Amino acid sequence: AEYMGTLSECLFFFDLLLKMMCGAAAPAQAADQHTQQLLDGLKSQVEAKTGGTYEQLTAISVSKQIVAGTNHFIKAKAASGECIHVRIYEPLGGAPAEVHGVQVGKTESDPLGYF
Repeated sequence: AEYMGTLSECLFFFDLLLKMMCGAAAPAQAADQHTQQLLDGLKSQVEAKTGGTYEQLTAISVSKQIVAGTNHFIKAKAASGECIHVRIYEPLGGAPAEVHGVQVGKTESDPLGYF
């Protein structure tokens, strides 16, 4: 008989597979250096969409969705203490990333979701 693995091993790999599926956004996790670099590089686009200016935006957390590229749903905190959610689309093939949406008036406890 073939070894099929324990139930916990099967559940672990099933959960991992679900997180990697195209179209499904992964749970939010702490923002990494790449996320901060994306946000820094597109700050002017964020400002254009909100009509405001931000001395600094610090990425707090990120949820990623794999599509024909990657959607980065970023929770960011401004120097003023205000939180915003930013959706950045990073296409495949090295084309430049761009801001596809911004939500203002958020708090640190507001969950990241698709917008």
